[in-house]
Amino acid sequence: AANTTTKYQGETGVKMDGPYAWVPPSYWYDGMSHTYSGGAFGFSTEISPGASPTILESAVEMLTPDHLWPIDDVWDFHCGSGLGLFHDLRFFLPPLQSRMPLFSSVEDFLYFSQIMTFESHRAMFEAYAVNKYKLSTGVIQWMLNNPFPSMIWHLIGRKKNKRKKNHFDIFMLVICWIEIVLLFLKLLLRVPSPHFSSPFQISMAVWVVPIMA
Repeated sequence: AANTTTKYQGETGVKMDGPYAWVPPSYWYDGMSHTYSGGAFGFSTEISPGASPTILESAVEMLTPDHLWPIDDVWDFHCGSGLGLFHDLRFFLPPLQSRMPLFSSVEDFLYFSQIMTFESHRAMFEAYAVNKYKLSTGVIQWMLNNPFPSMIWHLIGRKKNKRKKNHFDIFMLVICWIEIVLLFLKLLLRVPSPHFSSPFQISMAVWVVPIMA
């Protein structure tokens, strides 16, 4: 996929310009303000808020007790290739530290990390859904999951996001039911999709996976 202009059909309308790191949720709603990066417009064939520190249960299995806290080079090893730009949590830690309360333990750090990664991923998918039929045509998250225990590039943890149910799960479950009801009404009333769409449609399809895990 390439963002280019073809001879017969004009611009392809696809892009792969990132961002690949955390950005404020409002970034995704700025539309064409970010022509050369992310923003919810066009069809993004590879995009992501980047870092996704795992849940505590997975971190305990991933890291030995002497490397569980504080963050060190073993954490970096689980962030990807040391040769690339995204080989640690350098783009994630500063906004987390500036937006969340001070944390002094791995439990606090991963708890607040889950909040911020949920917020960023949800904003990305919902912005694309809101702009559907206007500016955006599709989005593909990089990545769905990792075969190797990781702190970056995934929507679903290596253990399929197995965790205790929390208020985020409950919220997204409610969103799923709203989408199901809207879909039923659309079929019942036979209203064309462009005139009867839900801003939750894309996020529902993605977040139902960890909810049911």
